[in-house]
Amino acid sequence: MIDYLNYHKSPIFLSSREGRGFDGLSFKTTRNTYHPFHFHDGVEIMYVHKGVILVNAFNVVETVKEGQFIVHDPYVIHSAESITSDTVVTCINISGEYIDENDGLISSIVQRVADTKEYVRLRNDILEWIYMGFMSGTTTDKMLWQMKKIFPSLQKFMSVALLNTNEKSTVVQEGEKDHERLTRIINYLFNHHDETITLDSISSELYISKYYLSHYIKRAFGYTMKQALSYFRSEESTIDLLGSKMAIGEIASKHGFTSVRSYNEAFPRYYGISPSEYRRRHQKETVLFQDFVGEEVGLDFSDSEEKVVSNIHSNHERSITINLPTGSYEVLSTESENESISKRIGHLNDKNRDIEMDCHCEELILRVKKQ
Repeated sequence: MIDYLNYHKSPIFLSSREGRGFDGLSFKTTRNTYHPFHFHDGVEIMYVHKGVILVNAFNVVETVKEGQFIVHDPYVIHSAESITSDTVVTCINISGEYIDENDGLISSIVQRVADTKEYVRLRNDILEWIYMGFMSGTTTDKMLWQMKKIFPSLQKFMSVALLNTNEKSTVVQEGEKDHERLTRIINYLFNHHDETITLDSISSELYISKYYLSHYIKRAFGYTMKQALSYFRSEESTIDLLGSKMAIGEIASKHGFTSVRSYNEAFPRYYGISPSEYRRRHQKETVLFQDFVGEEVGLDFSDSEEKVVSNIHSNHERSITINLPTGSYEVLSTESENESISKRIGHLNDKNRDIEMDCHCEELILRVKKQ
């Protein structure tokens, strides 16, 4: 079984345990970002406020556009760079202590899921979390409460949606049983990829019929069990290819390949080049040779995202008026103890910018996006 704690000694490992202002949580916003290849022991969420970034993870290169987010699992090598002249990105790093490996993978392939209602809802929750992180007076408890609100949905959605969008796979139902089954299979293959694994051994370990397991892996991954295992072995070997001076044969053996030849045959199926060529091309694109770039900035919500906060210091009902600049707005969320307020704000548009309402609460937070 792979001991991932050993990877903490890798020179391309960056800890996600040092929170900035919050224990185990780090929020940082930069302009014109460049992140060379690296990996964390926790989850990273990158939210693009402005512009476009190019992200490389799992050897899949994706554009992440304004108003989109992408997620990286622990121990997944990734890089990111701005490809527009004025790009603003917030990175949220979540310590591994808050991540339960039994909840499944959450690395996202953005363009295949970005139009779904669930992705949009999660995006809004993450954006709200970012706002909270930069508001004065926000406590660690509030930030953790928001994380616990977001994470179960994020993990379930990504682990199922990622497999459903595999071009070779057939649809996996978004249900608790499918999610649990996929999670168990994925975790087993990741954690034991350095061992000799057969359908018999994994079916015995997971208490699943090997015939059903074979069918299910093919249905979910688009690969046979042997091909899926080969993929995980190749993926995890990139940590040693880019972050160590280990010989190719030593890396092959460490990650469960029976020989250098089998490693050299398997790796190009997923990366298009041999392991040695991958190392030659990308090792100088890691934090070993290059620094992080990005001017740290505060968040200016006035350009596209606006937040209106009304504090009410009375236990009696009172009328408040909210006035927004001319324009059309999309209501992202409201936060109030009074449900009727949320319903009335939901009808906000360019003809109803002045909102008068009676409320009985301590605080009203209205978050809108200018269209």
